[in-house]
Amino acid sequence: MGPLGLEGKQGGVSMKETAILVAGIIFLLVSVMHLWRIVFKVEVKVKDSVVPLWLSVFGFFFALGLAVWMLRLL
Repeated sequence: MGPLGLEGKQGGVSMKETAILVAGIIFLLVSVMHLWRIVFKVEVKVKDSVVPLWLSVFGFFFALGLAVWMLRLL
């Protein structure tokens, strides 16, 4: 049995499909973290500079777009 209780290539999910699923889930989690930063206005500092909040708006839509793209490939 493979990941998520699925079989290998014969009759189950291939490694490529599993990799696409994992990538889609990771991108979805990244987009949720960006959304969390936007909603709660979390300040992120790199050395002495504050990362602007608009960058998370861009990051949210970019990561969400990648997640949707990956998950639609399945």
